[in-house]
Amino acid sequence: MTHIIFVIFFVSYMLFIALTFPIHYYYEKKGPKDKKRNLVYKINRSLSRNIVRFSGCDLEIIGEENIPKDQAALYVSNHQSYLDIPILVYVLNQPIGFVAKKELAKVPIIGKWIHFTESVFIDRKDIRQSLRAINEASKKIKDHHSMVIFPEGTRSKSSEMNPFKPGSLKIAEKAKSLVVPVTVIDTYRLYEANNSRIRPGKVRVIISKPLPPQEKGQEKSSDNTLEVLHTIQENLEKYQIS
Repeated sequence: MTHIIFVIFFVSYMLFIALTFPIHYYYEKKGPKDKKRNLVYKINRSLSRNIVRFSGCDLEIIGEENIPKDQAALYVSNHQSYLDIPILVYVLNQPIGFVAKKELAKVPIIGKWIHFTESVFIDRKDIRQSLRAINEASKKIKDHHSMVIFPEGTRSKSSEMNPFKPGSLKIAEKAKSLVVPVTVIDTYRLYEANNSRIRPGKVRVIISKPLPPQEKGQEKSSDNTLEVLHTIQENLEKYQIS
């Protein structure tokens, strides 16, 4: 029953979002950037809040005080499920974009909505395009718009983590921004582990203390990547849900 209610809600909301596209096109071309971001944020906040509600997600947030309040940052998270995206939108509670795989750009309505959230599409198989995407994402952070990246590149669909893709923290290096490790626990149990059907369950999200901006060309760049990786791995073990 939860799955049916969720599907009805999600389809209805996607249709509503599609109806708002003319407004977004107008703001994108002529409107003030702040108004555009605020509109997208309000819709995203409402959508994510209701996804958490209708999915039956029993959400626990740990370390909410570690979310930077006065500056944009790069949030670096493990990736277990499609539900990670709306859950992080809800938890971070601020205008954010995602570094999303290019295939999502072709999904009707969803692809266009991802574009309006000032997300960046990346093709990890194309080095030049990947570099352009990294530069674009860093410019958005410099423009006071936080970004989220999943360094694994795809969902693990389990409690395990896939290896981090190289260069995942280059965005923060170029933007000279804070790096905030984020750990999601058991989101896959609500969907992927249930034959792609929504079911209620417990989820934890841990926001760890931000790492300071890293300097371009310094070895600290790779050290930060390892520190984020170890932080998430430790959280997965420490805060696992029995």
